[in-house]
Amino acid sequence: MKKSIFAIFLALAMTLTACNNGGAEEQSTTPQSSVEESSQTSPTEEASNDTTADEETTPEETDAPQEEANFTFPDGSAGYYADGTKTEDGLFIQYDFAFMRYALPYYYDTDTSPELYDFENYEFDEDMINPELDYKYFKVKQGDQVGPFTVKDAWYKLIYPEPETEDDPSLFECVVELEGSMTVDGILYCAFEDEYALAQGDMDFYPDPTSCENLPLPFNSHVTYVCDIQGEKAYAMDSDFYRVGNVNDVGIQDYFSDGQYAKVRLTLKDPKIGYSDQFHSRCEAQITDAEHLD
Repeated sequence: MKKSIFAIFLALAMTLTACNNGGAEEQSTTPQSSVEESSQTSPTEEASNDTTADEETTPEETDAPQEEANFTFPDGSAGYYADGTKTEDGLFIQYDFAFMRYALPYYYDTDTSPELYDFENYEFDEDMINPELDYKYFKVKQGDQVGPFTVKDAWYKLIYPEPETEDDPSLFECVVELEGSMTVDGILYCAFEDEYALAQGDMDFYPDPTSCENLPLPFNSHVTYVCDIQGEKAYAMDSDFYRVGNVNDVGIQDYFSDGQYAKVRLTLKDPKIGYSDQFHSRCEAQITDAEHLD
């Protein structure tokens, strides 16, 4: 029998309206929208261009009508099949970029705010803890800088719709592989026995985004709730769990002497974040340093 129960509820907001909240320019590697700079002509250039009155008063017709987009990317930008690479079997089309976002500084727990949690029904008072969260999605590609990390690889793969239908493509995979490290506080969970998607000793780490800056997350992850019913503790945070290996490999078994949850400070190396049709939201990282905070 499991020694504790935990529940995670992820609310996925994937409408086009949500994706348009704070969409970034295509070449941006931060979640903040770029300011478009307007070019200004110097007096010398103005004089050289001032050849005839007709040229001054006739508008330039340089903008050709833009082809209608096939679909919309998560950051609200237009998507075209022609920009991707279609697989040989014709089932998928893949792009050499992906989408992600940074975690917002949103964190509550029952250690510091027990009045916000209903211990009988195992839920937070959402009217009190849920502000309007402005998620900003942005595009990254190989070589881009993402906080303290460098993008090692990135891809966005769609299931290609049948040509004779008018269906929109569906997302199959969106993955960003990063190089670098970050130190972040959070809650570490250890499986004391085999569980769904976890073998005995496997650990999930739930980062506290208020303890660091520029925590990378899958673009479709949202507020996570973690409940340790046996210990009567609960946590709510804008983050996604990271798979961080097995407790026996890391050698921190004593962190869990009081139960399956532990407050920790971890240094995470080379995270891989994203979404897969097989695994849904998924983050992985290696632990290079650990400290018990309880």
